[in-house]
Amino acid sequence: TAIVEDIDIYEALNIRDAFSPDMDWQVFSEHDENEMSDLVIRKNSIEWEEVLLSTPEHIVDSAWSPQDNQIGYILKTDQSNEFHIFDLDTGRDRLLIREIQEIGHLSWSPDGEVLVYWKGGGQEKELWMVALSNAKKTQISTSFSNTWNPVWGKPLTPFVSEDEQETSVEALLGQIKCRDDGSFDISFLVNNLDEAQNHIKKI
Repeated sequence: TAIVEDIDIYEALNIRDAFSPDMDWQVFSEHDENEMSDLVIRKNSIEWEEVLLSTPEHIVDSAWSPQDNQIGYILKTDQSNEFHIFDLDTGRDRLLIREIQEIGHLSWSPDGEVLVYWKGGGQEKELWMVALSNAKKTQISTSFSNTWNPVWGKPLTPFVSEDEQETSVEALLGQIKCRDDGSFDISFLVNNLDEAQNHIKKI
């Protein structure tokens, strides 16, 4: 694990999850005047929007696959929290998993085969992964660590640090961890980072 002292890396990777592989489209959710929740895509080059689906339930935490036109999102209902995948090429929307506990902050792996998210509530949030192919879930962290808002990094080519040195950021798993005193750490499981960069520190 490494602490990233420059928060801009985390923010850049977090923003990257909302964009299509070519960075020309962005996905987000919004509520309309009829209290419907919409899953929306926006083409940035011509400022054009399209509503993919509308529901009276609550759509949150949408994320675009880094490999194709699949969008993951969370649907919050009165009974459960559902993890859906919307395929733009076919228009098909499918339920991947359903959880009684609260879930949030989806993030795709660089190969588009796995997604990471947090599950739980209060001071007992855990990190989990789920495979797109068979919906198999794998727990990453325990409830004792209270980790949340994971970001599985996709290539930022290149990322320019505050000291104006360039580095390639690939295949990271970022997370926020709360301390007992109310402060927090942003950390990453590092797969490929130039450790000589000033903003990376091993612990």
